[in-house]
Amino acid sequence: MSRAENDRRYRERNREKISARRKELRRVHKITPPEPRIPVEKIKKNCVICGTPFEVFPCLDRIQCCKKACSVKLRTQKITGPWLPAVRPCLECGKIEEVKMSRCRECRSRKLSERHQRIKIKWTEEQREIRRQCALRTARRIQNDPQRRKRRNLHCAQSNANRRAQRISTKTERISYIKLLTEFGMNCSICGGVIEDGQLSFDHVIPLVRGGTHTMDNIRPAHLSCNKKKSRRLPEEYACLIKA
Repeated sequence: MSRAENDRRYRERNREKISARRKELRRVHKITPPEPRIPVEKIKKNCVICGTPFEVFPCLDRIQCCKKACSVKLRTQKITGPWLPAVRPCLECGKIEEVKMSRCRECRSRKLSERHQRIKIKWTEEQREIRRQCALRTARRIQNDPQRRKRRNLHCAQSNANRRAQRISTKTERISYIKLLTEFGMNCSICGGVIEDGQLSFDHVIPLVRGGTHTMDNIRPAHLSCNKKKSRRLPEEYACLIKA
């Protein structure tokens, strides 16, 4: 027999005793009716984020925002500071451009490289061997895949040109070689011929050593052979050389 069934039978057998006991308890412990509630006037405030007026009870005077979204913004400002524009001076070098984590792209890359070098010193020989094998497997996969090999070559060309531009302290920006090929096609900017597969390279119209910049408006697709022949010459100088 369950416990609920036992309780039900006990209440049926002792109904009079239970009723008398409840009456005695009500007599001893008199229940007073609750006092009427006094109406409380709400406090009028303005949201510290959007300025919208709202009302709160006096016991919730610490509330400063009208809704949850404003409260999240206020909490973020208390943690990370006030909202700052994306384009502002870098904390490291002072260059004015779009920054993330208070640093420009070059300073972030340098910080990450320094951190990587610090971690690399702590690697064990086993960890070094694992990373070496992973790099070899990735290199083999890229070498056997023509599309990935093309992307790898473009990435290497961009990294080398960017490094050379930074070495001579000229203007640099992120280059999208896909956009350049979409705009100019597979046509050589030096000789005007069609660029065959395996002969693609990108030429700085004004060479970096002659004061050119590593930007989208100074880079054009060209034959690898034409690019090597042009070398450090300006377009006018190379045209005179061909005519001669």
